[in-house]
Amino acid sequence: MTRITWLNSVPPSWTWVFSYSALGLIFTSTLYPAVQKLAQRSFAQQMLCTLLLALTVGMLWRICFNTLEYHVLESANNQFKFWGYFHNGKSSVMQVLIWLSAVWLLHYYHQNREHQAYREQAELLAKASQLKLLQHQINPHFLFNVLGNLDTLLLKQDTQNARKMLSRLTRFLRATLNNSNEQQSTIAEELELVNSYLEIEKVRLGERLNYHSAIDNSCSAIKLPTGVLIPLVENALKHGNIASIKGGYLKLSVELNKQYCLITLTNDMSAQKEVEGFHMGLTNVQQRLEYFYRQKASIEKTEADGEFIVSLKVPA
Repeated sequence: MTRITWLNSVPPSWTWVFSYSALGLIFTSTLYPAVQKLAQRSFAQQMLCTLLLALTVGMLWRICFNTLEYHVLESANNQFKFWGYFHNGKSSVMQVLIWLSAVWLLHYYHQNREHQAYREQAELLAKASQLKLLQHQINPHFLFNVLGNLDTLLLKQDTQNARKMLSRLTRFLRATLNNSNEQQSTIAEELELVNSYLEIEKVRLGERLNYHSAIDNSCSAIKLPTGVLIPLVENALKHGNIASIKGGYLKLSVELNKQYCLITLTNDMSAQKEVEGFHMGLTNVQQRLEYFYRQKASIEKTEADGEFIVSLKVPA
């Protein structure tokens, strides 16, 4: 750069340039270990030591080069005698200071990247723990209900349906346990869990359960928190007309809507007053979606024309 930007008519020789650069390389090679040691100090100490390093190394660099230039290369006259060895020392000090500034910028850039990576990892671990906790809140609730139904069938001595329910429960639990260490699953896998769950409930409810589904297969590979649809289906069966003597219906639709996948669960409403625990499933699902999608998913519930509708909107 010195040779290219030289303003005089005769630029310095390549020997001069390479000699100056070689000495600069030797002296600045000692700076990086010093910077590594200073990285553990306070910011004020770092800046003070940086200035002292730039002054010391820059002047030593220039003294050595001026000595070489005056006595070996003989490309300059030592007209300043003693002070001539410090000639242009300010230039060398500034070059070292710029070098050190670049090193500190690189150091803080990598430090910031490391901190960001640690924060992201911590957030992922926290999210995984929270998802696991929320998931485990639902599983015992569902299991207790099924065991209660099994107890009722055995009291009625309906062994055929009891064995059928137990067989389907075993299949359902096997599928659930296979995904117990997974925080996410595809919509296709979630629908398979829903179908297994409804098969269990079909044994208990019989013709009172009318289930209809409309599934857009283009949404099959989209990810969801594991087991997130089960509490919604459970709420529909427990609090809708399906729980009554005459029975009711349950509709599940999955469709692609622009950049989102819309999952809609519809059931006819029961006239009975909501019992405790009705909102627990919805709250659980909402929290899990928020943790999983970081506010990019939503869940809405509406009541219209005797129907209770829950809609999940997740990024496609």
